[in-house]
Amino acid sequence: MSEQHPEIGTGPAETPVADRGRQLAHVRTAEKFQEDLIRRMTPGRRLQIAQELYDTAWQIKEAGLRRQYPDWSDDVICAKCRRIFLTGYAGA
Repeated sequence: MSEQHPEIGTGPAETPVADRGRQLAHVRTAEKFQEDLIRRMTPGRRLQIAQELYDTAWQIKEAGLRRQYPDWSDDVICAKCRRIFLTGYAGA
């Protein structure tokens, strides 16, 4: 038997089928709400949010690279992030 996390409970394999159905209904309701919010936004606001998401993704990737390669310089980290974001390829 797997452990139950204090905040999220057990994993999906242990969730009763009826509960999974209710969870899926909640997810669909949340998705619909999110779609409605996005549709009501101006194109400028959508673009602003997209830019903020991009900037956040860059910061997360940069922080991950700094943690993984503490000896890399700022220039090398920036170049690696640029390559990853331009090509979608994080390999060597």
